[in-house]
Amino acid sequence: MALFADGQAGADYLSHFRADSIVADCEHIRKTVFGGVRWETLGQSYGGFLTLTYLSQAPEGLAACYVTGGLAGLSATADDVYRRTYPRVAAKNREYYQRYPADRDRIARIAERIGAGDVLLPDGDRLTVRRLQTIGIDFGMAPGYDNVHWLVDEAFPIRSALVRCFPGLGHVADLL
Repeated sequence: MALFADGQAGADYLSHFRADSIVADCEHIRKTVFGGVRWETLGQSYGGFLTLTYLSQAPEGLAACYVTGGLAGLSATADDVYRRTYPRVAAKNREYYQRYPADRDRIARIAERIGAGDVLLPDGDRLTVRRLQTIGIDFGMAPGYDNVHWLVDEAFPIRSALVRCFPGLGHVADLL
């Protein structure tokens, strides 16, 4: 976004990636490159959302649609979805900490360090605790617990290097 003159220019650019814009692009390609042949969609997650948008905007361009995820609720509100999701998220967190109990303290230390400020990401953005929490999305994938554990275990590379090189300094390294 830093490449754009202002926020409006960035927002204008990002508008090309909305579902309605993607469907319009697909329809243009279907008509101009593929001779108007109707095609089939396979939608998973955002692809399912795109398929619904396609069906709403240009159903004549589709021969068939297969959706494996990404369908919006017909009557559920956002509050309903969060109310149903929260217990599943809490269960996933419990499972993670049962598998990796030492990570509870590690994550607390990481959050404290981030909360103290000036932790920057490679692109220069500031890392926040809220942003850190987004790694929990991996809990929905098969290797998710292991991926998060690996990140947490390697969060303080100096500590890891000290313990590997000087096992007797583990208690000192724990202070880092």
